[in-house]
Amino acid sequence: MTTQLNQLSFPELQELSSNIQKELKARSANIIKEARAELRELERKYSLTVEEILSGNKTASEKSSDAKKTVAPKYRNPENAEETWTGRGKKPKWVEAALAQGQSIDALLIQTA
Repeated sequence: MTTQLNQLSFPELQELSSNIQKELKARSANIIKEARAELRELERKYSLTVEEILSGNKTASEKSSDAKKTVAPKYRNPENAEETWTGRGKKPKWVEAALAQGQSIDALLIQTA
């Protein structure tokens, strides 16, 4: 089907454009529906999640064996013993405040016996 667009009136072009948008939306929805069905089939076939298939990352069982190790705290707030910091990541406000008051970071170290 060949349509000479330059021979269509403005209202005819608007109607054609509207019909094209509706058709594109319907086809897109159908493609997504089919793709989801295919992904579900792959999940069943390989006993994997979609995330594992798409990311190429380790499976859930492999991840559990590589669980992040917790790091023991290295610093303690002398004013509140419940507040600790491992020394990793952003400094907590209590560390920043102590440093601003002129304390050294070593003064906040947890003393081990």
